[in-house]
Amino acid sequence: MPKGISKNGINKGWYKKGHRNIDEIEKRRLESIKKIVKSSKEIERVRQMGLNSKGRKRPDAKPPHFYGNKSSNWKGDKIQYYGLHSWIRKTFGNACRCENTNCIYPKKTKHGILLKPKRYEWALKTNKKYTRNKEDYLQLCTSCHRLYDYGKLII
Repeated sequence: MPKGISKNGINKGWYKKGHRNIDEIEKRRLESIKKIVKSSKEIERVRQMGLNSKGRKRPDAKPPHFYGNKSSNWKGDKIQYYGLHSWIRKTFGNACRCENTNCIYPKKTKHGILLKPKRYEWALKTNKKYTRNKEDYLQLCTSCHRLYDYGKLII
């Protein structure tokens, strides 16, 4: 028998009398958003203000003038290792491909299974300093990045 149905046909599942179903909850949520947001310009304004679906301020939301070089915590060229790496990911996005043309991935195993790298990373080009220029970085898979850092891979 399927779960939630007993032999006499009475539903003994998780749903209890008085519970709201998911469609009703979603419908009420959309209605509350429509009350707040009147047009697409309003949507952008609400997003910038950092309001949630109920029109309340999100505690983690920051106004747009607190980002980048307008922030009071902006360090410019004196940025340190971790701060620069997080800035690179925020600005350029996550690395999504390997720029090494001789990369071993994707490759097939002897059983015909295709292997792909699990993640990609931003790598600093050789003889470059940590800067905020995209031209000074490469997108590499993890294995190529390690080989590149140890000097065993030349791109």
